[in-house]
Amino acid sequence: MKKSVCIIDDDEIYQKIVSKMVERSGSFSEAKYFTQSIQALDYLKNEGSLTEIVLLDINMPQMDGWQLLREISENQPAIFQQTSIYIVSSSIAESDREKAKMFPALKGFITKPITISKLKEVAENKA
Repeated sequence: MKKSVCIIDDDEIYQKIVSKMVERSGSFSEAKYFTQSIQALDYLKNEGSLTEIVLLDINMPQMDGWQLLREISENQPAIFQQTSIYIVSSSIAESDREKAKMFPALKGFITKPITISKLKEVAENKA
């Protein structure tokens, strides 16, 4: 069964590339795209039960990915129970991987660029 995915990343070019990859993977029934964490958080609060996978960038303006994860952890923990959240970042800093461990509900940390095969793994819960 195909899953729904939500991509949260402020880079519009990356979003266009990933949208093509999501389409080509054939693994997702629906995809939502957000360039701002605040909008994504609002969506997840209100319609999050419809989203099975979130691919979250950590370096964004206004509210970064870490702040979004803290907000979910503190005020919307049910989102973690119904949605598999993965960090997808260009960061290669070990400190970011260590920081990710502070959120045990995260399903993984994926280094950009993401690939079609990695999207398929995520959709099949193998990543």
